[in-house]
Amino acid sequence: TRAAEKLAQPIVEKVSTSVAPNGELKTITLQLTPAKLGNVRIVMHVSEQGISLKFNVQTDQAKQLLQSVTGKLEQILKVLAEVENVEEEVFIRNFSIRVLGDSKAFDKIKTSVVSILCKYGEYADKDHVLENLNIVNNPGYVYAKGNGRITVSGQVIDFGSLDGDLGLSSALLDNIESVQVYASKVITIENLTTFNSYVDKDAFAIYLGGYHNSIRRKLIRKIHEQNPDLAYFHYGDIDAGGFNILLDLRAKTGISFVPYNMDVATLEKYKDFTKKLTENDKSRLKNLLGGEFDLVVRYMLEHDCKLEQEAIEQ
Repeated sequence: TRAAEKLAQPIVEKVSTSVAPNGELKTITLQLTPAKLGNVRIVMHVSEQGISLKFNVQTDQAKQLLQSVTGKLEQILKVLAEVENVEEEVFIRNFSIRVLGDSKAFDKIKTSVVSILCKYGEYADKDHVLENLNIVNNPGYVYAKGNGRITVSGQVIDFGSLDGDLGLSSALLDNIESVQVYASKVITIENLTTFNSYVDKDAFAIYLGGYHNSIRRKLIRKIHEQNPDLAYFHYGDIDAGGFNILLDLRAKTGISFVPYNMDVATLEKYKDFTKKLTENDKSRLKNLLGGEFDLVVRYMLEHDCKLEQEAIEQ
């Protein structure tokens, strides 16, 4: 992953990678700084038996440096190689055994892994990054509300009659028999505060919590399979993260979600509540230039602004 490749900065000047055609062998070459330290070549072998790493260094100084961090570095690299490929919900200790061979090993490096993912990945919420990647302490829930009914194991849950939302556990999702939406649209909402305050009798809303994980994706797909003719919207922050979450949602569900309140008009309406862009914001937004969101991205860069959806009146 990109996070793994940037792990060793700032002592790393340049990173290059290569992957074998079968995907089992990946080589990461780190060019150290100062240059006299030489390069470190990391060969990562992925097989059914697990992941193995082999380090090759060019200088004694680099070897001494590597020896001081090799154990922890190797564990972190192993986790980063696997953490974004977890398709189904797994408990943290089971994940730790599977990747590191010890149920408690992951706990010792969890803080470092989360920090790296948030710094170099598309994850802004440290408290929920692992949950969004399907790695959990306890079974996950997906929260929904609005004008619809879900039948689970013969029992009908009428969301329209409830004053608020309801959480469905991951264990229940496999037992959903039908989903009937009596509204014209389905909307996923990035942030919890906005989800809680969002009211629309003509919508069925799902709390996304940033990047969707497998349980939210499972419910969204079930809804779309049985209600394909509805309009599908995504409501997120007007920033690089919000747009990338929308793109990821489309790619992983196959549903053509339309952005909701993520345009120039919304930025202008709530300009008094916008925040200035960081250098990282600007870099990530520039990667979106020329695409679907070009107009709003250019506006954000020209006016040095972004907007959290909590600032928008519901």
